[in-house]
Amino acid sequence: SVGYYNITIHVDDTYPTIVKTVGSPNCTINSTTWCVTNSTPIYIDAYDNGCCNNLTIEYAVDGGTYTPITVPYIFNFSSYLDGVHTLSIKAYDCLGHVSYDNETFYVDDSYPAITKIVGDPNVTGSGTPDYWVTTMTPITINASDAGPCSSLYVEISTDGVSWTMITVPYIFHFTEECYHTLYIKAYD
Repeated sequence: SVGYYNITIHVDDTYPTIVKTVGSPNCTINSTTWCVTNSTPIYIDAYDNGCCNNLTIEYAVDGGTYTPITVPYIFNFSSYLDGVHTLSIKAYDCLGHVSYDNETFYVDDSYPAITKIVGDPNVTGSGTPDYWVTTMTPITINASDAGPCSSLYVEISTDGVSWTMITVPYIFHFTEECYHTLYIKAYD
């Protein structure tokens, strides 16, 4: 007589894969460091090509307690102050295969500051216009951003017709007489 015993065994050496996409607005400092606003969406997903049915995904901010999530999941830093934060994501399966994704985020919701200095000759107005100047009057335009992103863009427009990218500090002169409005915008 012959006895048989059959068992089915799933062999799984595959680690979970974490997929994270940083939405807009953002700027990349390097492959693991980003600049974002507190409302920038960070899309988190994970999958396991192995045979375990139970995949657990969790995240933690700044070394805090891990919070379990259901993917796909959208995270943002709306509950955190401006500054440097670390987002840690881990995914693990039923056999204990653990994958990690750790990245640094500079959260920056501060706007760039614009300064302008109207040189001489000029007469300060009281209302409209703000100044009377000549075509020889220099208007020095500058902008700065206290945030961590190194990208600062400044554009100007005369009378809102078309915008021109400038490098600050920049000295502007009106080229023709008449009533004009100088528009300045700065963004990171």
